[in-house]
Amino acid sequence: MVGYILAFPLSALAILIPTLERSLTSTTNYFTGALSFLMTVLVGTLWGAGPAFLTILLGILGLDYFVVPPTNQIDFFGWPDILFFGPFLFAQLAVLSVIIMREKDRRRILLAEKEALRHAQAVSEVNQALEEGNEKLVEADRLKDQFLSQASHELKTPIAMIHGWAQYALRPSRKLNKANLDTAPYLEKIEELTDQLASLVDDLLDISSLMGGQLPLRLAQMDLVTLCKQVVEEQRLLSRRRFDEKYPATPLLLQADKARLTQVVNNLVTNAIKYSLAESTIQVEVDQQPESALLHVHNDGPAIPQTQQDDLFEPFYRAPDARASSKEGWGLGLSISKQIIERHQGHIWVESFEGQGTTFYVELPLAHCFAQTA
Repeated sequence: MVGYILAFPLSALAILIPTLERSLTSTTNYFTGALSFLMTVLVGTLWGAGPAFLTILLGILGLDYFVVPPTNQIDFFGWPDILFFGPFLFAQLAVLSVIIMREKDRRRILLAEKEALRHAQAVSEVNQALEEGNEKLVEADRLKDQFLSQASHELKTPIAMIHGWAQYALRPSRKLNKANLDTAPYLEKIEELTDQLASLVDDLLDISSLMGGQLPLRLAQMDLVTLCKQVVEEQRLLSRRRFDEKYPATPLLLQADKARLTQVVNNLVTNAIKYSLAESTIQVEVDQQPESALLHVHNDGPAIPQTQQDDLFEPFYRAPDARASSKEGWGLGLSISKQIIERHQGHIWVESFEGQGTTFYVELPLAHCFAQTA
């Protein structure tokens, strides 16, 4: 609005000077259009295209009426001197076009800035929503871990009592009567199921503690070869399965928690037994690498599809074939094993191919290597 208002006095000033000059000298200065041009540049630069266009229009009318003969009338087509004033008019129009393009660019920049601001606000809102959602997930995860830990602890006492009473009732004695002898198979089943239930509860406690970083490792120097031999011998007696074992001639010393590594090896061996045919052979092999020990546990059971292999180490995941079978479990054994191995600076993975069975690998740093990386 200021530009439109000032266009009138500035245009009048651009006309007044050549008008006075004409009245005093009775001659026409053909550079009088330069003042209108300068006023157009000034107004357009400060206030934009609208006031600049008004300045051009006022300049044309003022020059035609006051300066260009015949004066005191409007006669565009009667200009005998139009060729002299034309270049200034074209220059003004050129300036006007430049101002219009500049304003278009400015509007485009403003629109882009507004869009960027709107996008930034939307991103900020999304980030805030994500942060709130993440806080809720963290809290839900904390409550879940707390529930698992508390529920597992609460379950252990009655399970231990059931198991103890079943063992007490099964004590061999010649004084047992016929009724008690008839109940022995049922008591044995109770004992077996309570063992399974206790193992499942222990798995829940382990996964909750490991994922929460609340299960410290009791590190000491131990021999992986001896550990594997002990686990295999125990499982051979329990399952009556055949084992093919290969070990190095010398001990492989690790800086590790023996109880936790026993849990890992036992889990891999029992899984190999569980998911392979009874007449097949389980292969257990330990190799010495330059900086590590490598354990292989192989079975000739059905191959695990590539798409499922990474998921095997996720908590509570069980492959579709395992879920469809009668084999029980939480799907926690491999997840717990992965957590334990990684806590030992090691690595666990699986390779499985159709017709070649499944092999689980565990790589652990030797004692001196673990000391350097721990």
